Amino acid sequence: MKFLRVKELLCVAVLVLFVFAAIAQKGRVSDAAPADVGAAVSAACGLEQLEVRGDKAFKKEFGLDPQQFSGGYYAASDDVMEVRELLIVRLKSSDDGAALTETLRRRVEQKIVLFEGYAAEQAALLKNYRLKQSGNFVLFAVCDSPSEAVKAFSRAL
Repeated sequence: MKFLRVKELLCVAVLVLFVFAAIAQKGRVSDAAPADVGAAVSAACGLEQLEVRGDKAFKKEFGLDPQQFSGGYYAASDDVMEVRELLIVRLKSSDDGAALTETLRRRVEQKIVLFEGYAAEQAALLKNYRLKQSGNFVLFAVCDSPSEAVKAFSRAL
């Protein structure tokens, strides 16, 4: 009976440690340069051919003011049929991530509707996008290997 109680307490302790670890990871602040993170993610998921764009393109594509953020990296193609793109944003505050991620989700949904009827490959890529916030950074990737993008993003921070 006593052995069972010790086992239960041990399980609760491990669970608490996992919860604290998850909270610590979510709130982690990184001072990495967005361009360095972007370059690492681009290399990991084969997006080196994309053109790195500036604040003007970021504002046009996402409808967001780049001044709201502490830095960013945006790479995309000039080809309107190319949906592969990479966005790395360093937030001024981790709390700003929810609004940004919601904006990015809506944008993907709109693009899926646009491509679904006639460009199945592009629609499939869009449906497999990755959006991840880690502390004060947000990753948005549409690529052939999105899990590699997430791994590279986490390592680069």
